[in-house]
Amino acid sequence: MERPGRLAAACAAALFGVIIVGCAGRSGDRPAPAREVSLSDLDPAKLADLVGQHRGNVVLVDFWASWCIPCIEMFPHTVELHRKLADRGLAVVSVSLDDLAEKPEVLKFLQEQGATLDNYLARDGGSDATWKALDIPSGVPHLKLYDRAGRLRRTFPGDDTKVRTEAVDRAVRQLLAESG
Repeated sequence: MERPGRLAAACAAALFGVIIVGCAGRSGDRPAPAREVSLSDLDPAKLADLVGQHRGNVVLVDFWASWCIPCIEMFPHTVELHRKLADRGLAVVSVSLDDLAEKPEVLKFLQEQGATLDNYLARDGGSDATWKALDIPSGVPHLKLYDRAGRLRRTFPGDDTKVRTEAVDRAVRQLLAESG
């Protein structure tokens, strides 16, 4: 008869083996490492280049700020769209219009949201030059939706979060259904 300590160790080892095999998947491959949340500076004049980097995908750009309550309320929807539809060809980009000095707080918020999408902080924050360069006429939250060829197809201004999330969902799914 085995001692209880050895039996417990054997059970723990067997359980650990089951967990490792289960996590690795049936193919035996290791799971891909989770993408980390990152935050890069963005020169607003380079937005077209950023959208162009995702050519071939539908691109949703969410312009937001941490001081904007409707932005904060809507942001989980943006993250969820990324999670649900990235494998179908949706690239999601967030652009914070907070000041550069707020970068640590913005990054903390993004981490709390699990925002593993492409996140940027406008180099000049919410300055008039930024609003003009990004062509945001009425404030944030503001979303822009580009087709697979990089053409702007829809904008979503305003702060009625429920109406906007439904409209964004419909428009994204419509563009994803279109062929390249």
